[in-house]
Amino acid sequence: MLFNSEIFLYFFLPLCLVLFYIIKGSRYRLETLILSFFSLLFYAWDEPKWLILLLISIVSNYFFAHKIYKDNRRYILTIGIIFNISLIAWFKYRYFIANTFLGSNIENNLFIPLAISFFTFQQIAFLVDIYDKSIKPLKFLDHLFFVSFFPQLIAGPIVLAKDIVPQINKMKDKQIINSFILGVFVFFVGLFKKVFLADNLVPYVNIGFNNIYNALTFIEAWSTISMFALQLYFDFSGYSDMAVGLGLLFGLRLPINFNLPYKSKSIIDFWKRWHITLTKFFTFYLYSPLSLYMSRVFSNNLIFLLIIPFLVTFILSGLWHGSDWKFVFFGLVNGVGLIVNHLWKFYKMPKLPYILGWLLTMMTILVSFVFFRANNMEEAMHFLSIMFNPSIFFSPHWLEQYIDIKFLKSAYIPLFSSGVFTVKYLVVFLFSFTLALKIPNVASINFKLKYNWYYASLLAILILFSIINLNKQVSFIYFQF
Repeated sequence: MLFNSEIFLYFFLPLCLVLFYIIKGSRYRLETLILSFFSLLFYAWDEPKWLILLLISIVSNYFFAHKIYKDNRRYILTIGIIFNISLIAWFKYRYFIANTFLGSNIENNLFIPLAISFFTFQQIAFLVDIYDKSIKPLKFLDHLFFVSFFPQLIAGPIVLAKDIVPQINKMKDKQIINSFILGVFVFFVGLFKKVFLADNLVPYVNIGFNNIYNALTFIEAWSTISMFALQLYFDFSGYSDMAVGLGLLFGLRLPINFNLPYKSKSIIDFWKRWHITLTKFFTFYLYSPLSLYMSRVFSNNLIFLLIIPFLVTFILSGLWHGSDWKFVFFGLVNGVGLIVNHLWKFYKMPKLPYILGWLLTMMTILVSFVFFRANNMEEAMHFLSIMFNPSIFFSPHWLEQYIDIKFLKSAYIPLFSSGVFTVKYLVVFLFSFTLALKIPNVASINFKLKYNWYYASLLAILILFSIINLNKQVSFIYFQF
């Protein structure tokens, strides 16, 4: 079920809210039970068979958590982590592992269980936090709710138990009207990002990637990947805003996942603003322990303290996105960028002007997004060869309104079929890019909604434009992970 579907907006969500507020404040925690039921229904809507996998994961980790808390032995934690990694490895990576390490040649056409990457990582973090005594095990109903709560179940944000569990009991508080109103506003900002902005950018991106081998030029390649960067941002940040907004409707504050990343002045700054909860997960539960271990074994050697941990972390974070070598390279590009950025700071090199730092950051991110978007490695490498080959700077249709040279017009098959299309593209890009920089981070805890005519009118416009574009129902990009 999609947040941008009519069945969700007109039936599922209203019914869930009505029942929640009828029973909220009940003596027997019925609000947690009803939300867990609706969450499981939400998950099972399109593929009921994967509900069994989700429940197996939840029940198993529930028992692992209590066992770890009771005995607090590392081997129990290790078994729990291996169990979770084995689930995700089997359902998501078995063909990739077989082809890479066993010399097999199996077509990687797995149908990946919905949200397995998100609920698996969430529970790995939970087990580690139990072992570290930073949180206690939960009652089964609370554990079920913590993992399955539908706003964050499918594509995050990755929620830590120590952040959300203290809020569960507060759901019974009847004084959450301000939270509800803010939730409505945040949700429709996210829906607007998804259905009006992201989904309307899809045709422009598809034109470019469908013509990689058909006379795509230098400018068109950079234009296409830039448009994809905007599509991906509005798609995923839109989902994340909707998740936060939905949480607020039920009195829960979920963590933010984006904070205006395209304003970043460095690659370090970018990864503090982009997919924030995944970055924190890999930092807290992989990079930091690995770096600490290597610092003890190899003293303070910079290679083992910084470079290797970063490479391992980002290779694995790339693989988290998918079982394909293109995702490994997506991670590597960002990992190398971060290493260079950290070394630059470590050796106290001159601070770059903001505009230069921004340009280098965006170039690095766009290169990594080529691997993210391309269908395979061959396609990605060909696309990059065009991006970094300015020998053909313009294709004929960029000039055809002004110059009538027959050999130019016949030399290449134009990607953008006319100058009118080119102008339209530029208008759409500039409009979308401006919004990417200007739309405030409404999901942030620091955002304050004012009750005035401006915000009321803005909300009405967001709802109107969102409802008009609902007929497309394009799935979220991160649903595939």
